[in-house]
Amino acid sequence: MSDVTVIGLGNMGSALVRAFARGRRSISVWNRSPGRTVDAPVDYAASLGEAIAASPLTVVCVADNGVLAALLQDPAAQASLTGRTLVNLNTGTPREAAQIREQVLASGADYLDGVIPLYPTYVGQRDVGLFYSGSSEVWARHQAVLDDLGGISWHTGEAIEGAAALDMGLCIGMYHNMMAAFLESAVFVQRSGVSLDKTLRVARECVDVLHDQMQKAIDELAGGAFAPTDQSSIDVHLHTCKMAARAMSPLSHGRELHLVSTLTDLQKARDAGYGAMSMPAITATFSQERGQ
Repeated sequence: MSDVTVIGLGNMGSALVRAFARGRRSISVWNRSPGRTVDAPVDYAASLGEAIAASPLTVVCVADNGVLAALLQDPAAQASLTGRTLVNLNTGTPREAAQIREQVLASGADYLDGVIPLYPTYVGQRDVGLFYSGSSEVWARHQAVLDDLGGISWHTGEAIEGAAALDMGLCIGMYHNMMAAFLESAVFVQRSGVSLDKTLRVARECVDVLHDQMQKAIDELAGGAFAPTDQSSIDVHLHTCKMAARAMSPLSHGRELHLVSTLTDLQKARDAGYGAMSMPAITATFSQERGQ
């Protein structure tokens, strides 16, 4: 019997295996494509069902939740899941997390949905953390093993959609938007004759301000009301963003600047009467539908 099973030996799955190995866990593995190996001491299972049966905890990291849903239709896998726990570390939507949970629970197993908010090279480090949603009892039962994947891993709450919502909204939505906007801005500054080291210095200072403003924004959203500000209002943000968009327009060339969507939100908020409010008031014009 192994301590943990890992399904999927891609770049991320292999990083998970190596982290468990550093934690001195005994590990069983299975990969859809035969012949894939990993540089760690593991037992290679002959089938998915055999891999799941080999340990009380199975961690999955395959291409996507569509692949996982298909794998879970295997009768041998369903039989092996009974009485065990499956942790899903695929990237997926909140709706998919709920759907996979129903499949797993139907097989008589416990389920956690998890997120790896970083690149494979960071997996297993003591100062990084994965996060999980689902039953707090299941999380507590397996936390010691899962902490091998990140020393400050944590539980988001009982709602199974929680981890995926944080992933879609922040680890993907916010991170990729910010990184793409940073690269766009860096190219603009470089073409204006400023060295990239100066760009990095100012970008880091902006991130420091962003940390402070994020807390203020969360406080305002939690309060549920927006008030006029004596700092930087939506009117001011709209004026300066229009100026920046004009200056950066040579980067367009048939593509839309990342700043354009922000301009659209600012203009909508101003038109709705929020011009004197601070930046979080743009959310008043967002759709009220739940994310899927």
